[in-house]
Amino acid sequence: MKLNKENVINIHWYLLTLLGASCIVIASTYLEYDMYNNTGHRNLAFLVFNVLFSAFRNSLARLIALLIALGYGIVMNVLTRYLTKIGLLTFLFFVANALSTACFYIN
Repeated sequence: MKLNKENVINIHWYLLTLLGASCIVIASTYLEYDMYNNTGHRNLAFLVFNVLFSAFRNSLARLIALLIALGYGIVMNVLTRYLTKIGLLTFLFFVANALSTACFYIN
């Protein structure tokens, strides 16, 4: 494991985080629908958590796609020049995605 540690770049940790977040989103969505089927009404706190965590996962996936498109980890190792733009785009996508998912749940 320590033999190839220099080949691991930060984007690998982002992908591992995305995989873990995807597992959590799937489990919480299943649990929420199971609770909804058993009780007949939705738990508001769990619904808000589900919407925000799903938006976080989608934003993280879009962030990783953006980083790979910019060449992070392959062409350049630091993103100091694009850091504010990437952060702003990711935050705006998070807000838009959270609103879209909330509208889907309300309807």
